[in-house]
Amino acid sequence: MLNVKIATASHHLRKMRDLKLLKYRNDGKLAYYSLRDKRVTDILSYSLPNFI
Repeated sequence: MLNVKIATASHHLRKMRDLKLLKYRNDGKLAYYSLRDKRVTDILSYSLPNFI
């Protein structure tokens, strides 16, 4: 898990959603996010290890 506050993670998820990078589904109090495009998955897989 990432060591970030919930508010920070929520903010970043919202920004990625606004940029159409994520799909979003709401189910009551839960929110589900998934990547829209495999290319985004590839980019994140490559770059995330450099930030974690």
